[in-house]
Amino acid sequence: MTTIAYKNGIVAADSRVTVECEAGGHRVFSSKKLFRKTVEFQGELQEVILATAGESAPGMLYVDWFGSGRPESEVRDAFTLGDADFTVLIITRKGLFEVDKWCRIEPVYEAHYAIGSGTKLALGAMD
Repeated sequence: MTTIAYKNGIVAADSRVTVECEAGGHRVFSSKKLFRKTVEFQGELQEVILATAGESAPGMLYVDWFGSGRPESEVRDAFTLGDADFTVLIITRKGLFEVDKWCRIEPVYEAHYAIGSGTKLALGAMD
């Protein structure tokens, strides 16, 4: 169960990853879900934090691509042609943004926000 929670400029994440295998069963392990990068974003060089939820591989592909200067179509086409299911939060000093497989960055104006399967519990706790 992934939970990424954001409130008042602070972001928190769990580290649990669960992978269901096609042959049956699943694997559970710990992994990093928060990534700090210095990139050009919204016309200026700034430090951002990327937080991933959903499928690990597409989320990590987006994190690797973000700020690389390579064309958006490089990742968007891979995501939309497949069944990629992930969400990435982009946390900056100027605000919070969300992106999914369509690579459309949308601002989030909520005082507190959460993504992942633990969203409802996180929002309830932050209220």
